[in-house]
Amino acid sequence: MSIQAEGDSLAILKADLKSQRKQVRNLKKKSLWSRSLEEVMEKLVDIVHYLILEIHCAIGSNEYQKSPEGSESGHQRLGPAGLALHYANIIMQVDTLVCLLCFFFSLACLCVWL
Repeated sequence: MSIQAEGDSLAILKADLKSQRKQVRNLKKKSLWSRSLEEVMEKLVDIVHYLILEIHCAIGSNEYQKSPEGSESGHQRLGPAGLALHYANIIMQVDTLVCLLCFFFSLACLCVWL
């Protein structure tokens, strides 16, 4: 192979490597793995709230609306302390899921390297 062809192929490889590194940097910025636990938890809580809202919209649930007389519709409501405890439990469950996902992802990466 001539020196000119080797130089061209080396330049092509360097350009390709530079492009792939840029792509990896962009993917790292978007990935949840590069974010703090607090950021991931915030996103997961947003997802849970969105899903609940969509479910209620899809099935036409009005259990959170007051009846026309203004009285409760027979459902018990959580007070501020109960609501805080409820959300704390949800956050703990999501935290546990994230930890398990991290563990299984690490285990999968370890298996790939072995």
